[in-house]
Amino acid sequence: MQEFLSTTKLSLVMFYSPKCEHCKLLMPTFEKAALTLKTEGISLAKVDGTVEDKLATKYNVTAWPTLLVFRKEKPYKYRGGREHDEWYHRGICQELGNKTKEDILNFWDKHALPLVGHRTQNTTWLYRNRYPLLVVYFSVDFSHAHRTDTQIIRGKVVEVAKKYPKITFAIADETEYAEELRSLDLDDSGEDVNAAYFKGPKERYRMEPTDEDLAESLQTFVKDIQSGQLTQHFKSQLTPKNNEGSVVIVVGQTFEKLVYSSKKDTLLEFYAPWCGPCRDLEPTYNKVAKAFAQNPNFQVAKIDADSNDYPPEFNIRGFPQIFYVPGRSKSRSIVEFSGNRTYENLVQFVQDQLGSRKQEL
Repeated sequence: MQEFLSTTKLSLVMFYSPKCEHCKLLMPTFEKAALTLKTEGISLAKVDGTVEDKLATKYNVTAWPTLLVFRKEKPYKYRGGREHDEWYHRGICQELGNKTKEDILNFWDKHALPLVGHRTQNTTWLYRNRYPLLVVYFSVDFSHAHRTDTQIIRGKVVEVAKKYPKITFAIADETEYAEELRSLDLDDSGEDVNAAYFKGPKERYRMEPTDEDLAESLQTFVKDIQSGQLTQHFKSQLTPKNNEGSVVIVVGQTFEKLVYSSKKDTLLEFYAPWCGPCRDLEPTYNKVAKAFAQNPNFQVAKIDADSNDYPPEFNIRGFPQIFYVPGRSKSRSIVEFSGNRTYENLVQFVQDQLGSRKQEL
């Protein structure tokens, strides 16, 4: 291993176990990657961690498969999501230069996933930004006793995946993704197999129970989405029974009605219940709402962004974030508040926006 690392400037090493089903799924993709990346000066290697247990211990490998990137013999572990993306761009891409960056990213786009992969909490990062994404949830079990049942269901998904090459398909264990199923209101469906289609991180559709064969159901599901026959499913809290306060409460299923379809302009706060700055802002925000309570063309509202879906044009990077959203009769140019969240600044922001809207009219 040391000799291999000392002779390669940049390398990708997979630690695996021959008995690991996840490793078996990844291996064909990894071997294809070896052929392609070799021409870019990147060497790939695999290590049987059950045999080379001292190496596995040396590099803190505790699960199969584990991918480590070695740059000048220094290891970097894949961690998924944004951390992975940031490391990837700063590591491999900078090492190779701009000319090969696009080639490598295109390669990963095409080959990082099998036709129907196994989406787990450890591999979720592979599926980020792989939209549209169709996930089939059931009791995924690759142990010897249940492997055949799992492969039968996966085979049905493969049938459909072959017909839709522009859609990413995956299977996922229903217990591991119980929270995601709850957000789709599928945790109590009573079905052995459920499915969801993600057009984006905040645009999702769920497959309703059906008596059709799974492959037929999935194909109908995709066709209905593509033809616009299915309504988007919103992760949403219950609609408040009493919403007559100075600050209007918006939830996922009322966003369109209360914000986008409202004739009123809206000052909208995205918050989270656990957020300290959000709690600190609440008295000030309520005071702003009362200051404009008599304006028939304006409202102050808030949405729990942790518990509700919202349109993707709101790029929420942290809490709280505040936006001015014009009413439906005006052009929809959303303006983000970027100043200190004092009463005076917020009032001035609203007054400036109200003034500019009058000039547009």
